[in-house]
Amino acid sequence: MNFIREILRLRDELHLSQRETAKAVGKSRDAVSNVLKMAKAVNITYDIAKDMSDDALKDVIYPNSNPYRDIPEPDMDWIDREMKNHKNMTMMILHQEYLEKYPDGLKYTQFCERYREYISSRKISMHVERKCGERMEIDWVGDKLKYEDSNGKQCVACFFVTTLGRSTYPYVEAFPNQTSMSFNLGTIHALEYYGGVPAIFVPDNDKSAVTKTSKYDTVLNSSFAELVEYYGAVCIPARVRTPKDKPNVEKSVFDAVERYIMLKIRNDQFHSIAEINVAIRKHLADFVSKPFQKKEGSRESVFINEDKPALLPLPKERFEIIDSIFAKVNIDYHIEYDHKYYSVPYRYIGEKVEVKAKPLIIEIWHNNERICTHPRSYKNLYTTTIEHMPPNHQAYNNINQQSFKKWAKSISPDVEEFMNGMYNGVTIEQIRYRGCLGLQKLCKANKKIFLQAVKLCNENKTYSFKACNDIFKYLLTITPPPTETPIRNDNVRGKEYYGGNK
Repeated sequence: MNFIREILRLRDELHLSQRETAKAVGKSRDAVSNVLKMAKAVNITYDIAKDMSDDALKDVIYPNSNPYRDIPEPDMDWIDREMKNHKNMTMMILHQEYLEKYPDGLKYTQFCERYREYISSRKISMHVERKCGERMEIDWVGDKLKYEDSNGKQCVACFFVTTLGRSTYPYVEAFPNQTSMSFNLGTIHALEYYGGVPAIFVPDNDKSAVTKTSKYDTVLNSSFAELVEYYGAVCIPARVRTPKDKPNVEKSVFDAVERYIMLKIRNDQFHSIAEINVAIRKHLADFVSKPFQKKEGSRESVFINEDKPALLPLPKERFEIIDSIFAKVNIDYHIEYDHKYYSVPYRYIGEKVEVKAKPLIIEIWHNNERICTHPRSYKNLYTTTIEHMPPNHQAYNNINQQSFKKWAKSISPDVEEFMNGMYNGVTIEQIRYRGCLGLQKLCKANKKIFLQAVKLCNENKTYSFKACNDIFKYLLTITPPPTETPIRNDNVRGKEYYGGNK
């Protein structure tokens, strides 16, 4: 409608002719003439037109341009409720009901178009003004970087990203995986990089941060929850499939990592995660110092001047990362963590316990009570405390080395020899309990084949349950099933009784 106002302005203020006005506004002379005639008919001047809205001016100058002017509009709120509340509702049915009320109403195509416009108008995004240093948004980058380590093994690097406050100041670090340990370590490094703690952490619904999600209740990973509490912050995870809850980190994933850092290092050769992180730090420093395109300053300057002063101070000591899992205490009163076994007081056999693993210590908890600790083992398979052993193994089904050897001797000399071979050189007898129980199970399943398997193991001097079990399974496959022996009993009637000789 601006050209209508311009036509009226050129006539009323500059007193141009219709020919000159048409050339000035780029319209035909007839179009200019029609506008002036209609404006004169309704007494519209430039002073009046300049304060009118486009719709109002259009209705005055072109009163018949909207064929649906007098047609009643459908109730969009009602249509929307009907579509949501009735599973099988269709727009066709709602249009028919609309025509029953307004026979001269909108046609079906226009009816549907109105509803689409209504739905689109409800998807308007609202700009949220972030407070200085208040929120740290956290996410993993979907794309991974492939590299070859010093041994020639193909590996991948995962990118951990955070952004902070109004500056959207990013932190990026590469990790070999996306485990809870990596997530917690990345969070700690980000806080140390920023030099302070924001009030709110906003992670994605990744398992490394969130154990369980629902509309009304979210359960954090226990180790991450302890980290958040230690730093005096609060965690508000983003809703499932709702990236707008953490728009800044989503944008940084694209701008800082995928479209800048990963492109800068695409031709570089790396042989470790440490080398990748050196390159990341270099290019990240360049990225944050780049000036904004549409406002003054850079991410770095806004962070230093606005976000950093608003951060809470870091604790004196760094948070000690804890990896927490649940495990069941086995019959040998050991639990397994990271392919190593740690003893638990024997009275907890069969109980579910929580294992909290720190870099140097393994803590074992039961019903929120710590029942034992061990130095973390990176070499020995079993870590056993003598006090955790029962005073008398017979109290638990006579499970001990002597009972197993006594059972082996009762079966055959070969089994006794095999059992002695299993325990030869073993300082902690509980290590062999599972294997001994497995041998008893094989013997019960098929004693004849079990004895054959034990004899072959003795001949090859392979005294392990795995070897015996493998041979046992093989012999089962090549041994024909036993033939059935006819029953001989005086009380069993033969074929003669039923006339078999006739």
